[in-house]
Amino acid sequence: MTQNSIKTVSMEEDQDTPQRDSAETNSEITPGISLMAQISHDLRTPVNAMMGYSMLIEKFSYDRERVSQYARRSFLSGQIMMELINNTLDMGCVEGDEINLIETEFSLMSVLNDIQISIMPITECKKQNFNFYINNPYGVDRVTGDKSRMYRILQNVISNAVKYTSEEGRIDVYAELKKDTSGNVQMSCQIRDTGCGMSKEFIEDMFKPYEREQNALIPDVPGLGLGMCIARTFTELMGGELSVESELGVGTVVTVRIPLKISQG
Repeated sequence: MTQNSIKTVSMEEDQDTPQRDSAETNSEITPGISLMAQISHDLRTPVNAMMGYSMLIEKFSYDRERVSQYARRSFLSGQIMMELINNTLDMGCVEGDEINLIETEFSLMSVLNDIQISIMPITECKKQNFNFYINNPYGVDRVTGDKSRMYRILQNVISNAVKYTSEEGRIDVYAELKKDTSGNVQMSCQIRDTGCGMSKEFIEDMFKPYEREQNALIPDVPGLGLGMCIARTFTELMGGELSVESELGVGTVVTVRIPLKISQG
């Protein structure tokens, strides 16, 4: 969490140390400029791609196979842009310490199904083997919690698995509902992928904002390194936990556990 700070400088200090103040000002501004430049670059990339593919679709409208291929790539670019925008907005709330839980009653099964439906087109474009399993032995559906935050947590983690898994790779999602001693339910979701994985040394660093592992085995995919940081922050805010196991070149397993209240009636 960060807070804006206000620096007060007296006239005497300002006159005596203009160069120092100028240097301090530049050092304070530079990270912000660098971040905005990165965001601008990462947003321009998918926008340019969508525009380019749209032009190609128009140019080769007679070629059905080409049109299908360009449309698929344009869709993926749109998904990348949406993820960048959502994560940037969420991170603004995290850094500004402006996160408030909004608990409402909702259908847990509908949320899980919506996440599955939203991810499937991306995995189909990448020709990945995507499987989504739900184990609900108690038939729980109506629960109370922060629906929006839970959706973003699972969407970020699953999207990350899809992003770092190559074409024709495999992603398995296992969602299980377990009742606790108080009669409420814990939503446990495990996401397994056969992607590039990461080094054990980087696992904790991945939850820091803007961190991305630099390794020849890891593909250079668009993103700001915010998804997992946001996912863990939201999970802990909801009283849950998020853990990661990974092996470089083999794959990753992410486990998310979130407690929810069973709605009465």
